[in-house]
Amino acid sequence: MDVFILENGIVKPTPELLLLPEFNQLWNRFEDKEIAMKLLAYVYFFSSMRKENVYAGYTDPNERKEKIISGLKIDRKLIKDNIDIINKCIGVIKQFQKEASPSLKFYESALNAANKMANFFNNFDFNRVSPRTGMPLYKPADITRALKDTNEILKTLTSMKEKVHKELYEASKGKGGREINYFER
Repeated sequence: MDVFILENGIVKPTPELLLLPEFNQLWNRFEDKEIAMKLLAYVYFFSSMRKENVYAGYTDPNERKEKIISGLKIDRKLIKDNIDIINKCIGVIKQFQKEASPSLKFYESALNAANKMANFFNNFDFNRVSPRTGMPLYKPADITRALKDTNEILKTLTSMKEKVHKELYEASKGKGGREINYFER
């Protein structure tokens, strides 16, 4: 689902987006449309998995939030004061993506597992021993074998991510390659 259009050099929300009650409520909440645009941009950058989203690579939600707030120069109080409607809008985009990309759920699960694996590599301790046997919990060979597997894991994640991007792109195209809106789906 496209969120923005460029019209006469000015970025605006798409008409289809504003037909959705959650987004219309967010848009109409502010007389100053620059503030509304910042919050719409926050929603998009926080939730979109599309390839053109420069913040999509931040898998930790807190880190992504901080990068977006910093990048868009949004007042934290503005986010806090409008968090209910922001979360509703994020939910709409995430739901659309899940319906448009059957692979997304698997990709998110695989990415979560890969992040846990990276945390394990960062935090394991060769000196830890089993309290029962006194034997080391981790053998160097086990760790090196797991590290060798990471290249295949990364290839798989890249392939899955490309599949999700393709599914999201295809879901937004109609006959003759024209964009279709949310209500035509």
